[in-house]
Amino acid sequence: GLAEDVPTVITASLLLAQETVSDDEVYGLLQTLFDKKETLSAKYPILQETLFNIKKDLEFGLPYHTGAERFFATSNVN
Repeated sequence: GLAEDVPTVITASLLLAQETVSDDEVYGLLQTLFDKKETLSAKYPILQETLFNIKKDLEFGLPYHTGAERFFATSNVN
């Protein structure tokens, strides 16, 4: 524990897709990433703190791609 508060910086990861990317492609990308979460995290530990620490209710001021909305609505991620 620390005796006093310490200012910190928070970072977040974003995956961006143009509207022309299909719903199925975005859904499939997210499904693959989360299906391979353990393998990817073992090779790239920073992903555990960034990509896989995603909060589906986090607001970035940008709308979610409809494929991402479908993924989060049908998955048990957060």
